[in-house]
Amino acid sequence: LYYPAGMARRGRREGAQVLHVPTPAPARGAGLPLVVTVHDLLPLRMPHLFTMQTRMHTRLYAPFVRHATRVITPSGYTRAEVIELLGIHEQRVVAIPEGCSGHFCPREVDRDVLRTEFGIEGPYVLCVATLEPRKNLVTALRVFRRVSETVPEVELVLVGGRGWRNEAFERELGRGGAAQRLRVTGFVADERLVDLYAGAACFLFPSLGEGFGLPPLEAMACGAPVVMSDRPALVEVAGQAALYAPPTDVEALAAHVIDVLEDGGLAVRLRAAGLERARGFTWDAAAAATA
Repeated sequence: LYYPAGMARRGRREGAQVLHVPTPAPARGAGLPLVVTVHDLLPLRMPHLFTMQTRMHTRLYAPFVRHATRVITPSGYTRAEVIELLGIHEQRVVAIPEGCSGHFCPREVDRDVLRTEFGIEGPYVLCVATLEPRKNLVTALRVFRRVSETVPEVELVLVGGRGWRNEAFERELGRGGAAQRLRVTGFVADERLVDLYAGAACFLFPSLGEGFGLPPLEAMACGAPVVMSDRPALVEVAGQAALYAPPTDVEALAAHVIDVLEDGGLAVRLRAAGLERARGFTWDAAAAATA
């Protein structure tokens, strides 16, 4: 209840000149200019991939966003979605890319630590995502099985907390195949996540939809070659520094991963391009543009 009932009142009491809601909420300016950050509208565009609670929350805050003085989005794609789906004039919506925290950077990785903590023995493909349908992890498993036919020593490491509606993922997980070379870690804190990014032979991200794409950005910042789906916001983030394929095209995604694993020159070029690309996304720049 704080956003619709208490924030504007406290803002006026504290002498605020503007209210900024950094995540979509049913907020009112109540006489003060209101700036709202909308990270994505995927529950409206792809409702079948979300819980009813998430869909209801999005529909609840949408009318309040329409009355905001300014709306911030993390990508041009989400900006276009806000203009189209919420009917907000384009002059009131500005895209400000998010940043990558400085501790995501290349480092020498202690393979003994990866072996001890995660059971990783050899080269691995990394996927970082909450276990939910939108992240398309069923396709990640199928891509891995296809890759392992050509590169049998490769492992797949899935990092991310439990989400919702994972029945299809669990079924695919139970199919066997290369299961002995699959590691599902659950949530991993940033310090160890940097090690996983930096040590990955390839980062795979077959998401069905994103408003921005922090995991691929973090992976590039740590020097991992990136293969991911060709969703518009992801292409905005990585530009020419990644390899792309449609999110349900198992063969195309697998072919890209195999190329990265087998072509050392390609992997080196992607690492260098990703590092250079990631340097353009900083929280200082995001903060300055937001201000």
